[in-house]
Amino acid sequence: MAETATANQAQAVQQAGERAQSALEALGTMPGGATLARVREAAQSEPGGVQAVVEGMKPGGRFADLRTAFNAALAQDCGFASAYDGVMRDVTAYHYSCGLRFRCERWAAA
Repeated sequence: MAETATANQAQAVQQAGERAQSALEALGTMPGGATLARVREAAQSEPGGVQAVVEGMKPGGRFADLRTAFNAALAQDCGFASAYDGVMRDVTAYHYSCGLRFRCERWAAA
């Protein structure tokens, strides 16, 4: 019984992770996804990687222009905004399935 429950939980975690990864990949292929590519590109040469770039996307930060572009993509492209919401939902589901109590909050245009 315990083995079956563990196997089912592992399968649920894997499926949730695959859904999150698929949603993120799909988001990157959309017109607004060009901003995500710019974030990844900046992270390659930035000590601290993506986390440092995202921190720098705050108003007045080194990468505030990326935040402006991301906000514009969310505001101008309903499909991109909807896909972004789906990514946040799927990533949150993945974290919960792993037993982490983490909730992704939508990074709404400010």
